[in-house]
Amino acid sequence: MRTTALTMNTPELALAAIERAAEKFNTATEHVTLATKTVAMLAGAPLLGLVFVLAVPVICVALTAYYAAN
Repeated sequence: MRTTALTMNTPELALAAIERAAEKFNTATEHVTLATKTVAMLAGAPLLGLVFVLAVPVICVALTAYYAAN
């Protein structure tokens, strides 16, 4: 009885190469995404605080007018 070893054909080799490239791409984009998220949070946090500080007096005046009307 004769046995033969299975070998990978060109399509399987190409698919394996594409899978390796996709893994490298996913790893790279995870690092970019993390950096982008960090930069966005560093820039966004002070702006969110500023919006809150500017909105509180407006809300207070609106509540005072509402309670005075009732």
